[in-house]
Amino acid sequence: MWKLIVSLLFFLLEQTYCADSKCADGTLVDVTFVFECSSTIGSGNWNKEAQFISDLIKQFKLGPKDARVAAVTFATNSVRLFDLRNITDPSVAETALKGNGNLNAQSYTDQVFNAIMGWNMFTNKVSGRTSAASYIVYITDGLTTFLSRSTDSIKKFGVTFISVGISNNAPATKLKDLSAPDQPFSVPNYDSLNSLRSKILDKSCPVVKAPVTTAPPTTVKAPVTTTEKRTEEVTFSPYPGLVAPSLKQQPKQPTNCKDGLTGDVYFLLDSSKTINSTNWCDLQEQVAILANSLPTGPNSYRIGAAAYSDSVSKIIDLKDSDSIGSVVKAILAAPFLDGATETGKALDFVSQSAVFDVKSGGRARARDIVVLLSDGYASLRNQARNAANQLKFQNVAIITIGIGPDVNVDSLKEIASSPSDFLITYDFRSLSTIVTDIQDRICSCKLTVNTSHIY
Repeated sequence: MWKLIVSLLFFLLEQTYCADSKCADGTLVDVTFVFECSSTIGSGNWNKEAQFISDLIKQFKLGPKDARVAAVTFATNSVRLFDLRNITDPSVAETALKGNGNLNAQSYTDQVFNAIMGWNMFTNKVSGRTSAASYIVYITDGLTTFLSRSTDSIKKFGVTFISVGISNNAPATKLKDLSAPDQPFSVPNYDSLNSLRSKILDKSCPVVKAPVTTAPPTTVKAPVTTTEKRTEEVTFSPYPGLVAPSLKQQPKQPTNCKDGLTGDVYFLLDSSKTINSTNWCDLQEQVAILANSLPTGPNSYRIGAAAYSDSVSKIIDLKDSDSIGSVVKAILAAPFLDGATETGKALDFVSQSAVFDVKSGGRARARDIVVLLSDGYASLRNQARNAANQLKFQNVAIITIGIGPDVNVDSLKEIASSPSDFLITYDFRSLSTIVTDIQDRICSCKLTVNTSHIY
């Protein structure tokens, strides 16, 4: 009996510790995970390493006023999986971390830290925050090239290194220098990584909250502009005849998207100057979440994407989308383009680049669907209308989604396959409230080309 009681006490203590270990709301931290995918690891250990990081990310409350996370993997080359500004949903991070790295390559640690400096990952350009505590969690099996001098430059940004050495091959002296004044962590194998979760969380999640005081406020205040108002404050619809969705509404679960249905879906993402880089990151994440909700594979849905402004930049082909992890990574890594909103050029790109052709991964038995997301006016409305008509003649279905108060409703409606295939939402973060409506149109057999809706 006493053994049972002791076991129960240990269980309760463990549960209490785990509950207390979650990073609290309002903790301002920017954490970048840097980890290997070289030939010394192997696919099994790679999966354990990625899952460990994914589980650790779930312990943070993510958001612009909370924690932010980024991930970089390296071998011969360095790959930025997502930036600090990209992720507010841990499931998106988990999907981006899936897949096998370049497991036949060598480890070039010097290059990964040079790359991080080159990417400006801890500057305001990539949403690094001077008010936040910044950390790099560096995980290595030890068989690496020399550590770069870039680590000293990174530390000048106030970044603290948390080092994890795996196996007896880990370069203890180098990791100790990197983590100074703290000691690096060490585990014998990848199975033991989980034993470090709470320890790493303790180091990377200090209480760095905005101070709360009862003293009278100072006379100098930051100006409050109308752009800082949250959507929850809006009690009216800016669109005649349409209801702006409430942020309090929770996104529904997919209804019609089931394995066995086939569709080739191509997203066109407005990346023009009216979007701005912050909204672009929100758009990336929401589209990644939407893509992640669709069953993908050679016998299900395939997903392609391109970004556009006054030029068009391909993000991913249909043929490369059988792994949803590849799709999410590509969407999150797409750069912001800036420039004018030439929607017609984006629609022409779909036709001229033959994105639904067999060579690009299109399938004769699959429904061809374009999902266009934009926040404003097309610079050349006639060009957009004509390009949309050309796609409709090719039996391509078009769903259009307007975002924000400046949407040209008439223009996006005439581009869509039918008026009911036009959707609208008040801002980029509230895209999640119409996910089900978008899924219904992508996955439902009701989506057909309406030849009467060709202008």
